[in-house]
Amino acid sequence: MLFAGQLTAQWNWQQPRPQGNDLWKVSFAPLSTTGWAVGGAGVIAVTSDAGATWTVQESGVDDFLRGTCAVSVSQAWAVGDNGRVLLTNDGGMSWSSQASGTTAGINQLYAVSASEAWFVGDAGMIRHTANAGVTWSAQNSGSSNNINDVAFTSATNGICVGASKTVLRTTNGGVNWSQVSISGPGSYDLIGVYFLNASLGWAAGTFGSILRTTNGGVSWTRSTAVGSGADFNSVVFLDANTGYACGESGALVKSTNGGVSWSSVAVSSNGLESIAASAASVVAVGVFGDILQSTGGAFANVLSGSRATLNAVACAGSQDAWAVGEAGTILATTDGGATWTRQANGLVAASLYGAAATDAQHAWICGAGGLILRTTSGGAAWAPQTSGQSVALNGIDFPSASVGYAVGLSGKIIKTTNGGTTWGAIASGTLDDLNGIDMLTDSIGAAVGANGVILFTTNAGASWQRQSSFTQDALFSVTLSGDNGWICGDAGTILVTTDAGQTWDQVVTNQASPLFRIVQTSSNDLAAFGDAGLILRTTDAGASWTQERSHAMYSFYGAAAGGSTVHAVGDFGMALANGSYPTPVTFLSFTGTASGTLVHLQWETADERFNAGFDVQRLDAGRWHPVGFVPAYPVSKYRMRYSYNDDPEGATSVRYRLRQVDLDGACAYSPVLEVALGADGDGFGLGAGYPNPAAETISFEVLLPSSRAMGDVTGMTLRLYDARGGMVSDLTAALRDAAARAADSRRVTVTADRANFPEPGMYFIRLMTPNAAFTRPVLRVR
Repeated sequence: MLFAGQLTAQWNWQQPRPQGNDLWKVSFAPLSTTGWAVGGAGVIAVTSDAGATWTVQESGVDDFLRGTCAVSVSQAWAVGDNGRVLLTNDGGMSWSSQASGTTAGINQLYAVSASEAWFVGDAGMIRHTANAGVTWSAQNSGSSNNINDVAFTSATNGICVGASKTVLRTTNGGVNWSQVSISGPGSYDLIGVYFLNASLGWAAGTFGSILRTTNGGVSWTRSTAVGSGADFNSVVFLDANTGYACGESGALVKSTNGGVSWSSVAVSSNGLESIAASAASVVAVGVFGDILQSTGGAFANVLSGSRATLNAVACAGSQDAWAVGEAGTILATTDGGATWTRQANGLVAASLYGAAATDAQHAWICGAGGLILRTTSGGAAWAPQTSGQSVALNGIDFPSASVGYAVGLSGKIIKTTNGGTTWGAIASGTLDDLNGIDMLTDSIGAAVGANGVILFTTNAGASWQRQSSFTQDALFSVTLSGDNGWICGDAGTILVTTDAGQTWDQVVTNQASPLFRIVQTSSNDLAAFGDAGLILRTTDAGASWTQERSHAMYSFYGAAAGGSTVHAVGDFGMALANGSYPTPVTFLSFTGTASGTLVHLQWETADERFNAGFDVQRLDAGRWHPVGFVPAYPVSKYRMRYSYNDDPEGATSVRYRLRQVDLDGACAYSPVLEVALGADGDGFGLGAGYPNPAAETISFEVLLPSSRAMGDVTGMTLRLYDARGGMVSDLTAALRDAAARAADSRRVTVTADRANFPEPGMYFIRLMTPNAAFTRPVLRVR
């Protein structure tokens, strides 16, 4: 269910943290611990603690960013492909794009003040600004080689380095640039340059080249570096003696004699692209989001999370999900993806390709060699099931707790009717590899695969009808909703049916890259995920598709919807989430009142789409049990009201939740509601919060009975709970203080602020008295 006001507008990195794109440049503001790192797909990350922790910022672009320069803790530039120049003046809270005057690739920028800077790039490009980037003017470098880096020691003296041993020098702010001759044998490219002062400078490049100057770049000598074959990308010095250079394959070397000689530093990285010094650390960044930090000792990678490629993800409601991938990797979340934890799989090392879940306790995984794993404990333990197959199983789906299907290579389809205790093979009628399956019900579903194959069953898999796709592209994923269906595949292929597959129409996507997974969140809203971070989204049931900015440079292989949040997973442990997708139901209220031994539940919804109905669940002995099902209205209306009466059989306090079920079997959960029985409150009460929704503060009016003395709140508690029923703040002390100050003993006002509910979302305030409980919803917005 989607709670009004709880939408986010972008894709957010959940794993690894802070993000997993390649990082190509890092820069710290002078004499500070604030710095920025930039990289693939427009990613920008900022740190304020010398690189110990990082936060991803919204750049507003998806161009690859190759360079950055931090001028101060508030001002920084970022530059990259397609002539992209970005500037922030508020610490990265916002980035504005500047007219660079070029569409060529920009490799780096150097600023000597808040207003004056130079950037360099392909084919000898140098451009200069004296007005903070309002305008950029071209300077004549006299070279056609790519220029990779630039450094200035004053507003007049600067050095550029580039391909084929290119070193350019200016003494008049770039009005004139002269070529500096580099003596010595061999040809190599220079990638990075750094100056400690007006005299001392270093340049690093390919084939183990590190050059040193002591006269401001007039002449250079080559140093002796460990591992002469290493390609160095960046160099930095802390003082005249101590410096570091980093490069490809995780190469990191250190000098303690001003760069005359170098020794290797042991680190774990696949490749380092840039190194910089803050006021308290040295930080190197590189491929797959590596961020190595040293505060005087060894370098440690601050990036957290698994790097194993993830092939599939399955959701069980809005909070619980599993992501699976190479080398038997199973990651689980119970908080909507805020944290992912690796689960033991019984020593399985095979690649895992598919996942399905029916609730937070029951899930299945399929993979190489006919592998199927099952959990009945939320992933605390996984047990293998006998599939009877030796080929890879690529997709799996459970339309119900007992019935499941899996598909794989050579046209294999297997089925279970007892939760996977036993599996049996089904004749598919094809030898084409099958990649994905979606079962609308236990009996109706579709499978897709190589060479444009589409198979459809309406008799629980007893027979499969081959449908015409009119394509030979490999098809990877299918999703069904009533008579409607969608398929994605190679070369940007998306197929749509509105007649249960009797005809499939190909939609123009203007994409040539493969799409590996398609996900539906409501009747009209879908997303397709594919190569190189590609995400296509439709809001008109597939008639038209637009590209969403993912800020991911590697490929997505799996995706799934949990409530209004869509999770997408892929290369190198990548897991992103977007909470802006609509779900079939907007949940407005959920209340309960006691009458004798009965509980009368009521809830109100809006904008229902694709909704089958609601399981009413009650918490008994620590487990949720269904007590009834309320079907959705057949006709969607703006507001719909539902009710259900339950007899909890002598309980004094009962907790309920609603499991909203989509027509395709997907589900989402309401907040937990607690109802007290056996008393009418004895004169106590809790008024609705105001304002509600609230952005800053919200006040609650607590009613005290006339039988109590003024300010007497003995035996009462006032607590704030999140949507999952976890307490986030105890306001009992605030209640006592407010009651002591209240002029009217019957009405006590208690105020909560952001410290009590720091994150936007749905909360519940609960007043407990000796004989009753009162609960009111609270919506915190940004």
